[in-house]
Amino acid sequence: MPKKRNLVILVPLPEHSGTMGTVANHVREIAPDIAVHVVRDERRRWKRRLLALRPTLVFSPARLQHRVGPKRANVFQGADLGKSEESKRLEAAGVPVPRWTLLREGENPDLQGFGPYVVRKPDGGARGADVKIIRRGRVKWRRPTVARNNNSNLMVQEFVYTGPYPVSYRVSTLLGEVLWATRVEASRERRPLPTRHAFGTGGVRGGGVSIVANTRDSTWTLTDDAEILALARRAAAALPEIPLLGVDLVRDADTGEVFVIEVNPSGWTWHFSSHRGVSIQRDNNIDFDAQFGGLRRAAEALVRVTREQAR
Repeated sequence: MPKKRNLVILVPLPEHSGTMGTVANHVREIAPDIAVHVVRDERRRWKRRLLALRPTLVFSPARLQHRVGPKRANVFQGADLGKSEESKRLEAAGVPVPRWTLLREGENPDLQGFGPYVVRKPDGGARGADVKIIRRGRVKWRRPTVARNNNSNLMVQEFVYTGPYPVSYRVSTLLGEVLWATRVEASRERRPLPTRHAFGTGGVRGGGVSIVANTRDSTWTLTDDAEILALARRAAAALPEIPLLGVDLVRDADTGEVFVIEVNPSGWTWHFSSHRGVSIQRDNNIDFDAQFGGLRRAAEALVRVTREQAR
């Protein structure tokens, strides 16, 4: 069968070469009509002339650093969005997110309608840095220690109580397809929070208590919770131009409501083979690929989009 389309898979880090090579092999098996090229994001001409002969789609988990493929090629790549922009996009698509507002230097936010405790986090932060819960009346701007793209804004978010020990869910999606899904529970070595407003009792204080579930001492387990997976797909559909998402969700322990907290659109969540992902899988005796056949699902999603949108 003649090759009619090109698919270029960008490898962001050396440790991803093996798993992305596996995805490419699945594409070749599923779609002989697609020519697959797995390359590093580097400044070189390599096969641009050959690629120009056919419609091309470029997939890069992170934002491209160099142009790859012909100028007309359709490019799906990661994006550095602030958490507030993520929430706006999700809200516009009808995806439930906790109540939120933006806090800028020199401003006093209107927190009327928020509960007695709120979550304060950097608008441009990452990996749970500076995510704290504080009393609503004590909210004020302070420069974050982690701020991508010089974004010094803070986001104030309604506190969602997930139980005595913080619990969250991480669902990896590629072009709308779920690759793997986990439930993450904070270490039980932490002091528990018995009820949603129990800060300040039993030695638990509200001034700066971390509520991040996915710390190094957390327990990760695979989940096939239908409600969690369905909402993660809806979140992915709200940002269709961003291929790889790490959708973080929480469930209110009292009401059962599920909310999307953020989607991690920068693309550094290919945890099949990242150093962090390998560590999580090893320490918790889980296998992201084995759960749903994630690498083959990734290939199927790339085949579908390449056939629909390569140009």
